Amino acid sequence: MSLEARITLEQDELLHAALSDGRVLVSGDARELAMRLVAAGVEISAAHCGDWREGESFPSKGTAIAIKYEMMKLQRGVSLLFLDIDGVLRPFQGRHLPDFPYLRRFENVLRSFTAARVVITSTLRETMSLDAIREWFSKDIQDRIIGCTPVHELKSGEDHMASRYREIMAYLNGLTVQWVALDDDSSLYPRHCRRLILCDDGFRVAEESALRHKLETYDWLRNAFETLGFSWNREVIPPRARAGTSEQACFHLQRNSPEFVWRLGLLEGLRYSYLEVKTLLEGGAIQRNRLADHSKVRKIEVATQILVDLVRSGKFVVDKSTYDKLYGKTPNRFDVEISNIFWRAEVIFDELTNPIEKAVVCYLCLFEYDHPTAFLMTNGILMQSGLLPICIVPEKLPKFREMMIGFKATKEASGIMRFLSSCIGGNRGAESVS
Repeated sequence: MSLEARITLEQDELLHAALSDGRVLVSGDARELAMRLVAAGVEISAAHCGDWREGESFPSKGTAIAIKYEMMKLQRGVSLLFLDIDGVLRPFQGRHLPDFPYLRRFENVLRSFTAARVVITSTLRETMSLDAIREWFSKDIQDRIIGCTPVHELKSGEDHMASRYREIMAYLNGLTVQWVALDDDSSLYPRHCRRLILCDDGFRVAEESALRHKLETYDWLRNAFETLGFSWNREVIPPRARAGTSEQACFHLQRNSPEFVWRLGLLEGLRYSYLEVKTLLEGGAIQRNRLADHSKVRKIEVATQILVDLVRSGKFVVDKSTYDKLYGKTPNRFDVEISNIFWRAEVIFDELTNPIEKAVVCYLCLFEYDHPTAFLMTNGILMQSGLLPICIVPEKLPKFREMMIGFKATKEASGIMRFLSSCIGGNRGAESVS
C-alpha cells in the first residue's frame, strides 16, 4: 500500500503534511515540503490537499500546484547538501566580510548535479532569513536552497558535541534520503561521520573533489534504485568485515550442512526437526512419509554441495548460469524474468564492493522466484569473500517474515538489510572458524 499524505494550512501559517504512517511533516516553504514528501516515498498522486468539506484549511491553488510541480521534478530522486557557510564558502576569519571566494566553485558543483538540494546549517540562519541568505547565491542556484535546519538550544559544553548532526537528524525526521554535510568543525558531528566533508577553512580543490565523488555516488545509487525497484540506506550495512578464506567458509558450510539445510527448509515451510533432516541426509528413513518434502530437502542438500564446489573451485559467478546450476534441472517458469534481473543488475553487482551489501541486494532481487536458490546465491557471494553464510535461527523466523512483508509493501530495504546482515555468522569473518 502506497504512502498517502494530506496537506493542510494550519493556524501557524505553516504547511502540514499528515502521512498515513502517522508522521507529520511541517514546513513554511512549498519546495521544501515537496522535497520532504518525495524523500518520504509519497507519490504525486498520493499527495492530497485539505478538503474544505471536512472543515480543513487547505493551501491556495497556487501553492498546491507548486508542491505537485516540485514533486514531479524531484521524482527521480534527491540528494540533500547540508551547508555551513563561514569556514566553507569563505574563511572563518573573514566571516564579517561580504566576499565569498569559494562560492563559485561550490555553485559549479551544484550545476553538475541537478538532483542536489541545499539546506543551511550555518549559525547565520539564527539571525538572517532564508531569503536573505539565498541572495548571496546566483539566481539559478537560489531555488535549490530549500530550507534551514532547526536550531537546538545548547545549555552546556556537552550539548555542543555533535549538535549540528542532531539538528540534521531533526530536520530529516526519519526520512530516508542521501545526504552529505559541508562543515569546518568536526566537533559538531559524531566521530568518523561518513556523511561529513570536513573543509580546511574553505571549499578548495580537495573539498570539491570529495563532494563531486559523493554526489556521483548518490547519482549512481538513484539509478540503481530505479533499476532494482527498491532502495536502502547504505549506512545500515556493516563495513567490510575482516574475513578469512573462501576455503574456510566452504569448510564451515560443509561441516554444518545438516543444520544449514534444515534452516533453509524452514524458510520453505518444511516442518521437519533438525534430527529428521540429519537422518534423511545420512540416508536413513523417518516416520513422516511426505515424498515431496523429502525431495525438497535433498534438492537443497545437492544445491548446497554444488555451491561449495563452485566457490571452492573459484567458478562462482553472480549470473544466470550459476543460478540455474543451483536451482537444478527442473524447468523454471520464471526463466525470462530471472534473466532480465541479472541483465539489469549486472553493472550494479559489479559496483557494489562491500560483499555484505552485494549479497543482500542479490537476495532481495531473487527471493520471489525461489527462496533456497536466492539464499544460496547470496551465500556464494559471502563465502567467496571468506565470510560465513547467512543462517536464520528458528526463533528469528517470525521477525524475518514480518520484515519481508514490510519490504514488499514499501520497497524500502534498510530494515531487512540490517536484519540479514546480523544473521551472517554473528557478523564475523570466516577466520573465526577453527
